Amino acid sequence: KDQKGPQLGVVFRNNTYFPVFRQGEKVILNCYVKDGVLAEPDVLHIRLSDWQRNLLEEKRIPVTPEMMKNAVDVDFTPAKAGCYFVDCSLEKSRISIPWEGSRPKGYVTFGILPEITPVPIGNAEESRFGMCGIVNVEKSKHAPVGTLLGIRWADHIFHPARQEKKRGDLKELSKEDIEKIWAIPYDRSPIQILKSAAQARIAPLTFMHGIPSQLLKLPEALKGRSGQFNDAYIYNDPAWYRDLIGRMVRTTRNYRETKMNYMTHSRYLIHWEPDWVWRGTTDEFLQMYKDASEVIRKEDPSGLLLGANYGVLANAVPRMRELFEKGLAQYIRGVAVHLYFLPVSSLPEDKNLHGNCREMRRLVDRYLGSGAPLMNTEWGACVEKTLLVDHPVLVSHMMRFIRGHLIALGE
Repeated sequence: KDQKGPQLGVVFRNNTYFPVFRQGEKVILNCYVKDGVLAEPDVLHIRLSDWQRNLLEEKRIPVTPEMMKNAVDVDFTPAKAGCYFVDCSLEKSRISIPWEGSRPKGYVTFGILPEITPVPIGNAEESRFGMCGIVNVEKSKHAPVGTLLGIRWADHIFHPARQEKKRGDLKELSKEDIEKIWAIPYDRSPIQILKSAAQARIAPLTFMHGIPSQLLKLPEALKGRSGQFNDAYIYNDPAWYRDLIGRMVRTTRNYRETKMNYMTHSRYLIHWEPDWVWRGTTDEFLQMYKDASEVIRKEDPSGLLLGANYGVLANAVPRMRELFEKGLAQYIRGVAVHLYFLPVSSLPEDKNLHGNCREMRRLVDRYLGSGAPLMNTEWGACVEKTLLVDHPVLVSHMMRFIRGHLIALGE
């Protein structure tokens, strides 16, 4: 809320939280005054622009305080697919849309999808297209992002550090348990994320990272101190760790064999950005993969353990090379990595994204074989309130984002 007094609220009537529409579909923008009332009659000024900020349509609608209290609908039917900007303001009172989330103040955007027929795939895990952070692809308020864009991968997080307060707290779900829970109609049931993924035939990428605090092998200097150490150190009880991994793996396998049998195998991660958080030794790091891989191969023989999910690609290349030289290939069957380069405002070529992608592919081919998966598990641009985010900056983000993904896919 970056302005005092009344503010202009706008929502898209059809897709309230994620405004993406198909060609020919009417886009209805609902405008109202919130956090106060309009003091006098005003003019609602609407400007529709394409992604290059070419003005396509302009409307000036006389409004009364009562109209803006009850909301006014403004509709558009763009002829072309693409991204559109809608600038909104009340001229006399100088009220506009406040900054929200990653979208700067003054406007909202919506998208019109092109008419594209997806390339047919045999099953979900053959697809190269997924999203990290989509926790409920069908039932949540952000649901359309999954089905409209056609993603085939989404993350499923166990949160062992939160759930395993003492040994056995994180409960394994049998096939019978899953059948019972699956029948619960309540949208916020514990497995609604997976129910919605199954409805859209989306493959979960299973996160098992985060050692429970009481299982951590902490240095003496850190014992009793508060801090986020769950991804920083190895466990103090290997048998407990293997048992914990086993419960998560068997649960994942049971989901796949009962409700997600459109998948042929599951993929697992046990680290998240270790280049930022890991403080243990290289041998301890490898030991975690050895223990986890033994459990996965026993409890879910078709399952793939991926490693090591470093956060910055330029860091990942030398570290993965070192880990492969020390035997990591015995324990993993594919590589997961983020594609970030620093600073994120750079051009992909200037930060050698192409060269690092190419070298990572060489390492995978050499140590795991040419058929082994290499997955990008996170990458994006950054918008903060402290930045002056104007249209050239947004276009720069878009250009770098699309180009970076094309480079990664190509390499």
